[in-house]
Order: sequence, then structure tokens, then C-alpha cells
Amino acid sequence: MRKLIAAAAILAVVFVLGCQDTKKVTELQGQVDKMTQQITDMTAQVTTLTAERDSLNKVVVDLMAKLPPVKGGTMTKPPVSKAPGAGTLKPPTKK
Repeated sequence: MRKLIAAAAILAVVFVLGCQDTKKVTELQGQVDKMTQQITDMTAQVTTLTAERDSLNKVVVDLMAKLPPVKGGTMTKPPVSKAPGAGTLKPPTKK
């Protein structure tokens, strides 16, 4: 969107600074009008997408409110258990 605004500004500057040829002026004015319309369309899209995002956020908040609370307060990791006999070394047997 910034590129479109910058391009429209550059075209406007070129238009003001010295395009005396009416054909060229008309062409540049057409380009400016086209870019202005694109900016308007994109602004409408941003508005629509923002409204959709806000609606989805509301749905998520509503669903989160309906979830049952977690039992036990906080979630903790269960203790690590060792297999029976793990961690003990047996001396080697002689043959």
C-alpha cells in the first residue's frame, strides 16, 4: 500500500513539474486515478479483514469462557519415575 501511495506521489510530482504535453498529462492522470482507486479498494479490504478478525477474536473469547476450569489450579509435570533396579551397578561376576 505504501508503494502505491509513493508511486501516486511520484506521478503527481512529475505531473506538476513539467509535463506540458496534454497526451502525457492525460496518461499520467489516468495512472494516478487508477492507483487512487486501488488504494481505496485496499482500504476497504483492510476494513473488512479487520472486522472479520475482531469477530473471530470474539468467538475465541466466548469459547474460552465456556471451557471448564482446569482442575488442580496449575499444570505441573509428573515426577519422573525410574524403572526397578535402574541406577544400580552390579559387580562383574568371575568365571
